[in-house]
Amino acid sequence: MSNMTKSAKTRAIAAYDKQATRKALSAMYKNVTMAKHSIKVLNEYVDDQQMRKCLAKQTKQYDQFIQQLEEAASNLNHTLRRERKSYLVMAKMGIRMQMMFDDSKQHAAKIMLKGTLMGIIDMNAMVNETPRLETNTATIAQQLTEFEEQRMDELKKYL
Repeated sequence: MSNMTKSAKTRAIAAYDKQATRKALSAMYKNVTMAKHSIKVLNEYVDDQQMRKCLAKQTKQYDQFIQQLEEAASNLNHTLRRERKSYLVMAKMGIRMQMMFDDSKQHAAKIMLKGTLMGIIDMNAMVNETPRLETNTATIAQQLTEFEEQRMDELKKYL
């Protein structure tokens, strides 16, 4: 690598907001891990094989996002923290309570759609508030937003 290339890379890295980028990585990690957790809980209630395949596909994509986020955080010397166990238990209980009254695939899709919409809103707000994200982090945010939007369309089929 030439000195000029190293210098350009150093300037590009220095141009991003480190604290905001780390905060964005943590927010995306929380979004993705919570979505994956919610799918796992809801999957207990889904009998429809097509919907189960859809949810499995989404879980696989979330695993890929988790890996990307962990690599990006590692490259920036940032440690992503897993969600507290108590928070996951509360989320699980909340989903189970909602499904207690209506355990249909339509209701499961509604719960997932609401969570997905919240994720899209949070992602867009985070990106709009942080114009100086590190390039790879901004790319992951864009890919995650696009995935969530596609997910909305997939889930609408089950209403």
